[in-house]
Amino acid sequence: MRIFAIGEPDYKTSNWYREIIEGLMSEKRRRRFSLMTLSATDELQTRAVGRDDVAFLIGTNSAWLAGTVALCESLFDNRVVVLGNYNLPHDGKRFSVVTSDIARDVRLLVDYLRACQKSRIALYGVNPESASDAFKKESFLACGMCTADLYYNEGSLADCFASFSAKAKAYDGVICVNDYAALSLMHHLEGEPRPFVVSCGGSMLADRASPTVTHTTVEYHAFAGVGIELARMLCDNPGINSIRVLLSGGFTAGESTEHMPLPVSSGEAARSVSKKEDKFYSDLEIDEMMKVEQLLSRCNDEDLLILERLLSGATYGDIAKELYMSENGIKYKLKNMFRLCGVPTRADFIRTFGKYL
Repeated sequence: MRIFAIGEPDYKTSNWYREIIEGLMSEKRRRRFSLMTLSATDELQTRAVGRDDVAFLIGTNSAWLAGTVALCESLFDNRVVVLGNYNLPHDGKRFSVVTSDIARDVRLLVDYLRACQKSRIALYGVNPESASDAFKKESFLACGMCTADLYYNEGSLADCFASFSAKAKAYDGVICVNDYAALSLMHHLEGEPRPFVVSCGGSMLADRASPTVTHTTVEYHAFAGVGIELARMLCDNPGINSIRVLLSGGFTAGESTEHMPLPVSSGEAARSVSKKEDKFYSDLEIDEMMKVEQLLSRCNDEDLLILERLLSGATYGDIAKELYMSENGIKYKLKNMFRLCGVPTRADFIRTFGKYL
């Protein structure tokens, strides 16, 4: 069996994509199959697709997924699997989906907020181009909410907050479509009382931010293993049109559902706001948080301790003594962290990470 993994171009910059690909690489090491990651759908036209070949589509943009599914159906027949939260109507098409159970997660968050005596609830940060967010919106409305409580991110979380802030006092609970939207909202909120904030996500940043975020969790690595089993089933059963697999995640209660002081003042938040861009991944706030998340995912325990001590104000010498390392060794590790995050200096690094950790 050969698997062709095709990623949505913009989505490839996300940590969610990286986790799915890492899951596929891990499965490849322990199972017998060939894996080819393609940078564009055009590359498929140059490949000879066989009866045991399967296409894995990894992305979130509704238009990209619909177009790529249509292309792959003509080449792979029923052996097309979307690894991601795709819930658009099949309309007779032959493709399968491995997705998290979004409807369950949204219901869980609504029930949790109601149990906390929060009844005026908004859905925040909805990306109109995201298939995943479309499903979250549908699930939110199915819980008895109304469209007036939807707040959209059309390329700028700053603009999303501007539309929300005019009615912020009307809400005592907010469900954010992802952790980035939750962290941005908490950094921009000011005044009391603040609503309880929860998110559909489960990134490392949600668990390490200050304050931490109450959230549902998604194991993106698990998409790969389930996708492989599904691929084998489709190869053995060409008469199957489509299979939908829902993966249940977990739930973590954080400090965002406790009324804690926020680490960033309104003035600092205003200076971090970017101008509106056309795409979700072009938002400078999103880009900044993704870099923080990327670094956290690549840090071992020693790296995390160095990061924690640096943000607390310790000098290179202080950290070196505490960890029984040379000062040059500490500088080398931090230089690699700076390069990974694309920040030129220690001051820029502390200013960026201090907003979230």
